[in-house]
Amino acid sequence: WFEVIRCCLCGSRGTHRKCSSLKLDTTDWACTDCINATDGKASLVASPQGSHKRSLLSKRHLSPMPSPLDYKRPCTRVRSETPEKLLLSLLPHCYVASTQVEVHGDQALLAGLDLVRRANFNPMHSLSVRFKDEQHTTIASTLCDGDTAKTYFLKLLMQQIQNSVVFEGPSGSKNLALDSQALREDLYFDIGSLLALCLVYGGPPIGFFSHALYQCLFNYPANCPLTINHMTPETHFTWEVHRIAAAESLDEVKEVIKGSWEYLELAGCNRPVTSLEERDALVEDLVSFTMITRMQLPLQR
Repeated sequence: WFEVIRCCLCGSRGTHRKCSSLKLDTTDWACTDCINATDGKASLVASPQGSHKRSLLSKRHLSPMPSPLDYKRPCTRVRSETPEKLLLSLLPHCYVASTQVEVHGDQALLAGLDLVRRANFNPMHSLSVRFKDEQHTTIASTLCDGDTAKTYFLKLLMQQIQNSVVFEGPSGSKNLALDSQALREDLYFDIGSLLALCLVYGGPPIGFFSHALYQCLFNYPANCPLTINHMTPETHFTWEVHRIAAAESLDEVKEVIKGSWEYLELAGCNRPVTSLEERDALVEDLVSFTMITRMQLPLQR
């Protein structure tokens, strides 16, 4: 309780866990000066003087990696309107400037990524979509109509996003997948930007998030622990945790743990288990590691 946690931003100040009411597994804390210097958006958890404490499941933290959108996205004040009014206020219907998007064939995701990665990209501009065939000529069809082309583009984009490498699991219940190349290319941030654009421009609703992914992103329901049933089916991690959870005797638990020591070592859970109650706590820790701890950066991006 009296370990000193240093400010994760400046490193020059610290606080005892007990003095700041930090949990034993919390390592991120920012001092008041750093929070004030960044309009309250820099802290990874609330400062001891702050009245609002972030849950461990809350992922709305400062982005640790730079992105073109960080510097071009206009700052908007926090407002109390309904979600419907907020989205309507963001809709760029009153802006004269237009951003052109060229879609080759049905490659909507590639066109969307090219859009948000442009150095001059401005999310406040209206969107103009043009489809081209394999010969790079404009498709002369019903897609020539501006609204029709945009609607079709957003529909294709949403379909291709949910089938991309950053998601895994059954259709309609996708979790985030951990992909090293996607992290290196900061694809998680770009996908988040494209989902936001789909919402603002009136695209199809985001209906493919699993309950677990929604909870990890927005902490709803609040502080509700994830269970083994939230894990993505038919993955190696899920299979390992299911084997431990299904063990019916202490000897069987030890045998399964012995064969899964590499996974437990990776999760920081390679510890002796002397009772079935400790087995249950181990399963909870493994679920938390698989769904939250190892997915911290993708969730933040």
